[in-house]
Amino acid sequence: MRIIYIILLLILTFGCSSNNNISEFEKVLGKKNNETLTLLVNDFENDFLRKQYPNSELNESYKKFLIDYKNDSLENWVPLPKKITEKFNSS
Repeated sequence: MRIIYIILLLILTFGCSSNNNISEFEKVLGKKNNETLTLLVNDFENDFLRKQYPNSELNESYKKFLIDYKNDSLENWVPLPKKITEKFNSS
């Protein structure tokens, strides 16, 4: 589950660099899945990244997270909240 979550974040971060790409991605993904993915990304950014790297800008937090993940040094990795997990599984 954790790997899927990270892959989706990377796809969104690096794969959707223009508005046309974002629109096409959302169209292919579908409304329900798009809303679920948006919820997951917002939760990740607003809860995990901001708590893990409180003095960093969002882009810098992503970089630090990927470095920490690569080095297997994530100390405060908290499982996804039940609400988020249920929404993801039902989508």
